[in-house]
Amino acid sequence: MISLPIGRIRGLLIITGVVGIGALIAPTAAATIRQAVSLSLDHGLLNPSFLLMLVPFAVWSYGLRILRWHTLVRRLVPGSSLVTNGYTQIVGFAFSATPGRIAELYKLKLLEHSTRLPIAQSLPAAIVERLTDVAAFSLLAVIGGLFDWSESTGAGSATRWILLLLGLAILASVYHLGWRHRGRFEPPPTLAPLYQRVAKRARALPGISRLSTILSQLKTGGSQVGSPSIMAFALACVVIGRLGDGVILWQIARAVGYPVSFSMALLMIGSAGLVGGITFSPGGLGATEATLVGLIMAHGAPLGAAMVTALGARTLIYWLWVLVGLCVFVVGQSKHIAGWDVPRSQDRAYVEE
Repeated sequence: MISLPIGRIRGLLIITGVVGIGALIAPTAAATIRQAVSLSLDHGLLNPSFLLMLVPFAVWSYGLRILRWHTLVRRLVPGSSLVTNGYTQIVGFAFSATPGRIAELYKLKLLEHSTRLPIAQSLPAAIVERLTDVAAFSLLAVIGGLFDWSESTGAGSATRWILLLLGLAILASVYHLGWRHRGRFEPPPTLAPLYQRVAKRARALPGISRLSTILSQLKTGGSQVGSPSIMAFALACVVIGRLGDGVILWQIARAVGYPVSFSMALLMIGSAGLVGGITFSPGGLGATEATLVGLIMAHGAPLGAAMVTALGARTLIYWLWVLVGLCVFVVGQSKHIAGWDVPRSQDRAYVEE
């Protein structure tokens, strides 16, 4: 009788699941891509070499998001390598093509395996990621909308710079308030004795010890990644990276023959990202593309050109990196099954305060 280690069975099951999901998605994705390519070739709208010229902007955006995750993990595990953190981010991003991006949290399990960092302690880093994504999309939509409004009304460049400086002043004020109130929670003096008695009795209840450990890990992780400077840096990585996404959409729209301004491209990227996140569809599938198509059509492009623009941009911005992540995951799991482990941190230690 042949027996396999549990680790190998788990790896085989995961790979089988990924292949199964790919088999379910592939027909629809292939039909959509075929339609877009057909429209492109029939009308001479896009050239494959032109799309390759835009890949560096997609790498810029994706790379800065990897840097954001690496920075957050380094706060939790000082000395952890870029290889380890990048591996977990690349694989996790591939699994974001699930409802609500819930499977993306698998990267926390990979991180625990590589560094022994408890999942509860690394969860705040994933929360910071989502919060900064929402904030970045909102900022892009607002900035793009304000700049496009000033251009359409002929307000001039002075108005645009005034609006930009006002936005920076607001962000600086928020940062200052966050810095001032960065202290830990303390109960009011009049309630302190009651708080201590309740906490003492609660610790004696069954199962509370495990829950108390998890809450302590969450609190520790939150304090490590929740500082205003780290939050600001994480947000800056996303916003600056998403400017590359705006360039991709802007240039593809120009190549298709129905150009939009760069500020409008930022507005579209921000709005589509927010809609895709609200719908909780796998990777924003359908909702994000439909939003982009609708916004592009609202600026005078026909359906075919709008579809080519939206799908071309989404392919470079999102789906390309999902495919890359799945390939990295399959290769990593295959090597793991053969006895090769995923990249590990050198110190394999985590910090608890």
